[in-house]
Amino acid sequence: MLAELASLDGARTWDVAVVGSGPAGMTVAVALARLGREVLLLEGGDRYYTDESQALYKGAVVGDHYFSLDECRMRMLGGTSAHWTGWTRPFEAEDFDRRDIDSMAWWPIGQSDLTPYQATAAKMLGVPNAYWAKGFAGGLREFNFQLSPDPTRFGDAYWTELEAARRITLALGSNLVGIDSDGSSVSALTMANAQGVRRQIRARSYVLACGGIENSRLLMHFNNQSQGRLIKQPQTLGRYWMEHPHYTIGFGFVPKY
Repeated sequence: MLAELASLDGARTWDVAVVGSGPAGMTVAVALARLGREVLLLEGGDRYYTDESQALYKGAVVGDHYFSLDECRMRMLGGTSAHWTGWTRPFEAEDFDRRDIDSMAWWPIGQSDLTPYQATAAKMLGVPNAYWAKGFAGGLREFNFQLSPDPTRFGDAYWTELEAARRITLALGSNLVGIDSDGSSVSALTMANAQGVRRQIRARSYVLACGGIENSRLLMHFNNQSQGRLIKQPQTLGRYWMEHPHYTIGFGFVPKY
């Protein structure tokens, strides 16, 4: 069901509070609700795009070249799926462990941990689960991408279910402005809307699903606010940036006659 932030009961304890309604947050919220959990889904944006909300994604890009932060991400229900073009390809085994390149280049999970969920993920994204890859002599590899002719826009795809859901409460325009921590666990979230209303949100579990960039920005900010109580060892927070590879292979120009 839908709710205004001001109407939320500050004394209630939810099973799970999910911040962010993009592909990750929406998937988690819907899956847990279908399993019988009471879920509060908190989205900083509105159902549709607004300039006012999108402006909060602005920020300086320092170091590696990257797109403007308020252009490559969408701050609205469904998150960046709103302008996703539908290209997908799963990770390969070597993507999880490249300590041959750098001693820190590895994940605590492997491809086998994700494989059981691949078919479900493909179904939710509306793409065929028909990936393949093969190698050739000399280290060359050939692989395919899947392209959805009608990419899933999570805000539209799940709107009807969210409206009718009994175990999901969706609060739009709810911005995360604080995380309370005693140094061992998170005890509450502080949410605020554009009208200045604030609410303390308590849950048994919390999910921060604002995307790789925004998760890092939020956690770094709140960790500073708490004098390091939120994350005891923040050295790697926001580091090890990964982005789609981009290449410049030439320049074109139109001569003037």
